[in-house]
Amino acid sequence: MSGPKIDHAELERQRQIQLERQRQERLRKIREETDKLNKEISKTERHIAALSRHLMSEVKKIGKSDEMSSVIDSLKELKERYCKQLEKALSLNVPTEPNEIARYSKSLVDITNSAVLSYFNESKKYEELIKEFVNHLEIQEKLKAIKFDYEKEEIKNIEDFDFTLRSVVINISDKIETDIKDRATKILAEIEDYINSESLQVSDCKLLYKIANSIYQSAFGAESGFKAAENEYNTIKPNITKNIEKFDDLYQEYYAEYVIYLEIVNQKTNTKKIILPKEKHRFVSIEHLQHEKDQLASQSKIENEKKYIREQIDEMMKEFGYNTSKEIVFGDNHKGNHFICNNSTGTSAIHVHLSDEKQIMMEIVAIETEPGIADDDLNFGLAIRDTDLNENDNNYLMSQMGSFCELHPKIVESLNKKGVIFNMKTRREPDKKYCKKVYLSNSKENIIVKQDNLVNEFDQYQTKRSAKKLAEMALTV
Repeated sequence: MSGPKIDHAELERQRQIQLERQRQERLRKIREETDKLNKEISKTERHIAALSRHLMSEVKKIGKSDEMSSVIDSLKELKERYCKQLEKALSLNVPTEPNEIARYSKSLVDITNSAVLSYFNESKKYEELIKEFVNHLEIQEKLKAIKFDYEKEEIKNIEDFDFTLRSVVINISDKIETDIKDRATKILAEIEDYINSESLQVSDCKLLYKIANSIYQSAFGAESGFKAAENEYNTIKPNITKNIEKFDDLYQEYYAEYVIYLEIVNQKTNTKKIILPKEKHRFVSIEHLQHEKDQLASQSKIENEKKYIREQIDEMMKEFGYNTSKEIVFGDNHKGNHFICNNSTGTSAIHVHLSDEKQIMMEIVAIETEPGIADDDLNFGLAIRDTDLNENDNNYLMSQMGSFCELHPKIVESLNKKGVIFNMKTRREPDKKYCKKVYLSNSKENIIVKQDNLVNEFDQYQTKRSAKKLAEMALTV
C-alpha cells in the first residue's frame, strides 16, 4: 500500500515530561524579564495618562477663554506629539529571548524618561502664560467682590454686634463642611486611580462607580449619608486592592506564557506571528484571564511537542537522503503545518502534514518550482491534482509510490526510536487519484496566477472535449 499514510503521533511519557520541564525552565527565565518589562509598560502608560491630566488641569484653569485658545492649542499639540512617541514605544513587538526582552525594557525606560522630561520642559512657557492670565483674572474677581461688599454692607448698632460669636459659628460650620469635602475629594481621587487601572475587574469597577456617586452626592450634593458611603468604601477597598494584585500577578504569568508560545510557533516557520499579547483591559475578570492563560499554556505545550516531532522528522529525513523539511503555506484555509522534504533528484518529495491534533500524513508528490527563485524563498505551494497532470507525471509518481511503500515502515521505526510513537490510522492503496504535484513559489500572487492558468486550461480542455463529443454524435446521426 503506497498511497498516503496517516498516523497519530504521540510522545513517550518520559519524553513529554522532559519537554515540559524544559518549557517550564524557559518560561521561568522569560517571566523574570517580562515582569520587569510589564512594570515599565505600566509606568509608561501612567506617564501618558499624566500628560493628559496635565493638559486638562491647565485647560480648567482658564475655562472657556478665547484669549488663551492659541496657548491651549499649542499645549495640546505638544501633548499629542509626546504621547504618540510613548504609544509608539509601547507598540513594538516583544522579543522572545530574555536578553532581548531586557534590552527592550531599557529602551522603553530611556524613551519614556526622555519624552516626559521634554514635554514638561517645553510646557513651562505655556504654564507661565496661563499662570499670568489666571492671576489677572483673580485680581479682577477680588476687585469685583470688594466693590460688591462695599455697596451691600449696612452697619447698624455696631456696638451691639458680637463679632467673636459670629466668627466661632462660621468657623465651626466651615470646618465640618471642609473636613467632609476634603475626605470626599481624597476618596474620589483614590477611586479614580482604581478605575484608571487596567487591572480592575468589571464587577469591581461598577461597585466603585456606585460608591463614587454616593460619596459625591452626600459631600457635594443635596443628599446626606456621607459617613455610610465612606464606611462602605473603606470596607471594600482592601478586597479591590487584593484583586488588582492577584490580576497583575496572573497577567504576568499569561504574558510570559504568550511570549514562549510565540517563540515555539515561530521557530522554523516562514509565516511569523507578530500579534502582541492581549492588553489587560481586554479581560473582564480574574476568571476570564485565568481561562485564557490556561488555554495558552495547554496550546504552548502541544506546540512544543509538535516542534519536537518536526525536529525528529528533520533528523530522520537526513538519514534516508532527504533534505530538512521546509514549511509551505497552501492557501488560507489549510490547518496545521505542511512540510516538503526533497530528495536528491529534486523531482519528487515527501509531503508531510502535521495537524493541530498531532495527526501525521505522509505522501509522495512531484515538485515544480517557479523559475529563477532560490529554494529558501519558495514558501507558498499549490497542489496540482492528477487530472491536471500529464501521463508521464502520473506514471512517474506511481513508480515513486512503490518506493515509498518500502521506505515508510523504516521512517516509522526510526521515529519510534526517537520517542515519537506512530499509531496507525490509514494506509491507502496506490492509485492514480493520489498522484499530485506541488507547485512552489515565493508569493501568494504567483500561486493565484498559476491556479487561474490551470482553471483556464481545464475550461479549454472541457470545451474541446465537448466539441469532440458533439462531432461524434453528429457522425453517429
